[in-house]
Amino acid sequence: MEFHAETNKIKLAQCLLLCLQYGVPRKPTYTEADIQKKGKFERIDDYKRLRGCIDVLEDTEYAIVNFCTYQLSKGRKHGELSEMYLRLYGVLNAVYLQKQAIEEIARIVKYPGLSELRKTLSNHKLLEVRNIAGAHTLNFKSITALKEDKDSATSFYRISQMSLTTEATSISLVGNGSHDQVNLKELVFDFCAASEQLLYPVLEKYIATLCKTDKHYREKFLYSLGAIKANPTDYRRFDRSVERLIRQDQKMR
Repeated sequence: MEFHAETNKIKLAQCLLLCLQYGVPRKPTYTEADIQKKGKFERIDDYKRLRGCIDVLEDTEYAIVNFCTYQLSKGRKHGELSEMYLRLYGVLNAVYLQKQAIEEIARIVKYPGLSELRKTLSNHKLLEVRNIAGAHTLNFKSITALKEDKDSATSFYRISQMSLTTEATSISLVGNGSHDQVNLKELVFDFCAASEQLLYPVLEKYIATLCKTDKHYREKFLYSLGAIKANPTDYRRFDRSVERLIRQDQKMR
């Protein structure tokens, strides 16, 4: 099995899709209960849920890669504010949706490290930035405050418009009594690499369960997964900001 895609997460989505196809009974007529049994699913609708997660994982990856390539503006040194806000909120939402897809995939395949996986994803700085800048901007509560249930700890934020640049390397989040400077581009690069690594053991677990009595397909799936894992995606290679700056410098000469 060979998978051809620009990132490993898209390849992993394709691998999961093949696992789903393997889990469909080979008889002419079959029921959802048959799929549940052969696919080793806990719930009768988990087959459809997993299919939806595969689509979300792949679709959000395309959006995130586009951000890694162009950040907040495509081809301009000083992008239009409307475009920058659209791309800012877009990538933050894509990251959150991808996080949900990864967690749901892990739940469906009964991954034993689900609790730790959720904690790792939720504690990533990028998710905090998403919550501050793209979801709970006017009523943000830190994880500590949520645990302690302190209403007084609720904060409100705004994005400093002057800090928005094409590269998204120094975005200011100004709150009541606080100020946070974030390099969104680097946070996205780091989240992409970390979330990719979290997916490998999840797929290994599902393949081992799905093909427990089928050594041929188990080894075939695991070999393909190992080939993907051996070459992790370098998301920085998509970045065209340096190329963009060179073009702009040449135009000024």
